[in-house]
Amino acid sequence: RAAAWKSSTSFHERALNATSWTQMLYSTDRPTFALLFGTRAIVLALCGFGAIAYVSYSLFWAPSYAIRTFGVGADVAGLVLGVSGAFASAAGCVTGGHLSDMWKRRDPRGRLFVCMLAAILPAPVLFAALAVADVRVFCLIYPLIMFVAYLWVGPAVAAVQDCVLPRMRGTAGAIFLLAVSILGLGLGPYCTGKIATLTGSLRTGMLSMIVCMPLALLLLWLASRHIGTAEDTRVARARAAGEAP
Repeated sequence: RAAAWKSSTSFHERALNATSWTQMLYSTDRPTFALLFGTRAIVLALCGFGAIAYVSYSLFWAPSYAIRTFGVGADVAGLVLGVSGAFASAAGCVTGGHLSDMWKRRDPRGRLFVCMLAAILPAPVLFAALAVADVRVFCLIYPLIMFVAYLWVGPAVAAVQDCVLPRMRGTAGAIFLLAVSILGLGLGPYCTGKIATLTGSLRTGMLSMIVCMPLALLLLWLASRHIGTAEDTRVARARAAGEAP
């Protein structure tokens, strides 16, 4: 209960800090606020990224699953899964970024399409990993989960920054981190652990995070309908909000 209360308190603190920061941005930099929070594509995309992050951060429980299910030591699970997962997730970020660059040259929605792939692909791989009875097979599948689960990070940041002026890209990156931290990091691991506690099964808790994938797909699809227009009109909309020529 103490851990749950602490996590809930931390989530509320993040939300309040984010609200205060956005109010300050509205008062001090109206063009940046208009391009970020007045753009339907960005708002929808940020919510979609948060839903994907919910799944990605919930994979935090994989070492605990290996310990409880296969009886491996914490040191072994941490080393084997931690090292392989770190390299695989980094490779996923880089690969997703390159893939989105190529796709965007053909279609302005390309970056979001890669993010949509990252919302689909982890589900079957996760099902496969949680169905095996051999820890060695689990350890082989786990890096693949991490690879596909983090394909979205590079394209997501770039998609948000494509819709703002160059001087606003740092702020856009900060807004992106706020969204994925509050929705993904703040809720993902907590909800997964809570469901595991209520059901008595960590496997069920980890599988429950898949319910966010259809929501992520819907939000990103809606965002993709407007992302091209948002990028093409960013200069005009910034000047309409008070940006100097």
